[in-house]
Amino acid sequence: MDFLDIAVIQFVNSFARKSVMFDRIVLEILQLNSLKMMPLVVLMVWLWFSSEQHTTRKAVFSGFFGGFIALVMTRIVQNLGFHRPRPALSGNFDFVMPAGGYTSDWSSFPSDTAGLAFAMALGIWLASRKIGIAAFFWATIIISFPRLYGGFHYLSDLMAGAIIGMACTYLFWRLRRVSDPLFNTALNFQKNHKPWFYALAFIMAFQTSTYFGDVRKAGEKILHSIGAK
Repeated sequence: MDFLDIAVIQFVNSFARKSVMFDRIVLEILQLNSLKMMPLVVLMVWLWFSSEQHTTRKAVFSGFFGGFIALVMTRIVQNLGFHRPRPALSGNFDFVMPAGGYTSDWSSFPSDTAGLAFAMALGIWLASRKIGIAAFFWATIIISFPRLYGGFHYLSDLMAGAIIGMACTYLFWRLRRVSDPLFNTALNFQKNHKPWFYALAFIMAFQTSTYFGDVRKAGEKILHSIGAK
């Protein structure tokens, strides 16, 4: 897999610096949260309100829940698994940093970005096959490709993250003994406490669209403070 990973990223990297405008679009414009994850969140919100069918709403619920679990799982693997340097910093080959590109020395395996994106894309696909195809396209081209192009991840990092994400959503969807009680509790909460339900749902949607960035930063600072003592 290492040979394929390096071959793929070298091919993609051969286009770096050929067009400063293209580089900046991929690594700056497409990296904005409003263009990266928010469209998937919007689709899931639209699907929730477009139908009151049990299966549609459970699919949306599964996508959100699976995405959150996927973020947790990928981060656990990154923190506790073997450290895999990001392609741009690995030194395995001469990486040409695209214009506007940057990266940090964080383990690249697996991709938490792909994990969240594909978990939600599968939730959308379970709710609507046609819209789901568009969601998978978005997760692949708009969300995942810039991570490869910018040297954040190898192909296998993205594939592993995608598999983890889809597995989290699918297993939650299929394991009814686990998912049905949680989903039914959410529906009852919506029915009996509608203002609170949608206020909390808004917070969840916002945090998802920003990859729980504030929560993760707060957690990192807390852990850093504990470790410094």
